[in-house]
Amino acid sequence: MGTRHAFLVMAHDEYPLLETLVSLLDSPRADIYVHVDARSPIPPPFDSHASDSEVVTVPRRAVRWSGYSQVEAELDLLGAALPGEYSYYHLLSGHDLPVTPRAELYDFFDKHAGTEFVDCWATPDNGRFNATYLDRVRFYTPVEPPSRGSSAARAINHSTAAVQRILGVDRTGGHRFAYGSNWFSISHELATYVLEQKPFIRRTFSHTRSPDELFLQTIVWNSSFRDRLYEPGDKGTGLGNARYIDWSRLGEAKYSPYVIRASDVESVRRSGCMFARKFSLSVDSEAVKQVARIVRGQEEPSV
Repeated sequence: MGTRHAFLVMAHDEYPLLETLVSLLDSPRADIYVHVDARSPIPPPFDSHASDSEVVTVPRRAVRWSGYSQVEAELDLLGAALPGEYSYYHLLSGHDLPVTPRAELYDFFDKHAGTEFVDCWATPDNGRFNATYLDRVRFYTPVEPPSRGSSAARAINHSTAAVQRILGVDRTGGHRFAYGSNWFSISHELATYVLEQKPFIRRTFSHTRSPDELFLQTIVWNSSFRDRLYEPGDKGTGLGNARYIDWSRLGEAKYSPYVIRASDVESVRRSGCMFARKFSLSVDSEAVKQVARIVRGQEEPSV
């Protein structure tokens, strides 16, 4: 049968899109673990109707954008899946889709067995990790924003950071930090190692800003897994985690990546990535339909 995979999905809205994602991941070679935000309108329990994969829903948390609760939800998903001893654990958003036929996706990860697909864009070694990133973990951040762009939470956190700067607060402990996209595909060995680091993760990244973009990168960069990174240090391709994400164009929301349209699907396929985000049925349902046909082998991609 080949390698087996665990898909870890963090969802918060667009129930029909989540159903589409699960249907495209459904395979005898995979199981699917789903976390739905506790504040989501998606009704519990999530019923996927998958025919070949086991679908496991983990207990819901209220996940706050840029807060430590995002890290907790990711660790919940990893912890639920780890006993399955999968070859790869893939963290996906409910707005992500695979963008290649299933056989091609599995073949890609079979050929790169043991490689870690973690985006380490800014690291101590490439000089991109500047003071702005370090301030995310240097100071205590007392309030998880209740929503994106919450002005009250931002004001509280900004003012407390200013006081801590004056007082010389520094939580970094001399660690070498790294930064990148939080979406990943990692081996069983790395998933096991990450869960063993939970005390370090909580001590270092709780009450910080956007720790989901720091904790895994920092763990990898300070371990032997660094030598297993795909495109280590980011050589400018943006493919370190095998995910197509377009931040060069304005997203539908202030803090969102660009939503992929039907006219973009061909270029997404040409990127060589296995997954892509962001999709939205409310913005462009035809893009979702095109990708679904490609994944199901119902349409030859013109690449």
